[in-house]
Amino acid sequence: MGVGSRSGIGRFWPDGRADASRMTAVRRSPVVFPVIRTVPRTAAVATAALRGLFAGPTPDERQAGYSSLFSSATAGLLKRVRIASGTAYVDLHDPRDLLSGATSSCGAAQLRTQLDRTLRQFPSVERVRYAIDGDPRAFHEWLNEPCAAANDHCDPRPFHPHR
Repeated sequence: MGVGSRSGIGRFWPDGRADASRMTAVRRSPVVFPVIRTVPRTAAVATAALRGLFAGPTPDERQAGYSSLFSSATAGLLKRVRIASGTAYVDLHDPRDLLSGATSSCGAAQLRTQLDRTLRQFPSVERVRYAIDGDPRAFHEWLNEPCAAANDHCDPRPFHPHR
């Protein structure tokens, strides 16, 4: 990904110039594009990628047409991310007041697509599970999603591995 003490990590945002807010007929998810930023080399690449995503596009990236639900107001959302057996477990500080637009069907799809694509750029991540303050049910209820097999029935145990 990079040379020396720097590394390129992608964040995935819609590009308004490409009409990225539309849903594709097959995937039913927004189209997002990678924006590569150079960051100090780290072993915690998923953490670095999510922190960059949650900070939102830079002014230059916005001017270039990229947009996001995320901004400087959401920069501190990440509580922790842990990758185990191909699954990224993302625990967020409560985003509900900061990201009220994420509760619409389009907003939820945009949020999930940006998060999933940002994490799945890494070969060690095959799937992603989310929680708010360690509670996956809170995350999925916020986005009006049922707890089902696709999200491990909102099992909180992986978010508390030392209990």
